[in-house]
Amino acid sequence: MERHRRDRPVDLEGTATCVTLRDRLRELPVEAIVPDGWRVGTEVVSFPDEPPADGATLSHPAYPRELLVTPAGASEAVAVYERDRTCGRRRRVASVPGRDDDREAVRAALEAAGRHAARIESTGEAGAERR
Repeated sequence: MERHRRDRPVDLEGTATCVTLRDRLRELPVEAIVPDGWRVGTEVVSFPDEPPADGATLSHPAYPRELLVTPAGASEAVAVYERDRTCGRRRRVASVPGRDDDREAVRAALEAAGRHAARIESTGEAGAERR
């Protein structure tokens, strides 16, 4: 990491901003998409050999599992993982392919997470899905 002295100007001409998952969450009616009782939060997540990324979490105080929505990579726009807070494990439960409008990909991922949350509530079991 390059360090800069406070008394020297830093050239930010090559710096650009990009739209993040958090930006898209602010643009969507998130609370209307996820089931009642599930709280939506954000965090920075890391996977091996990948840079840190934004993540959205869906959690419910009555269940030890939570859902994580995060950018997936080149072949898929967004992935949904189920995380078991007691065991510290996560597994992918849904994948959303890239779309022309990334807002729609984030919405589809939140809808998939919402369906998975409903399965957790109703059965305690959940299967993987691909949209």
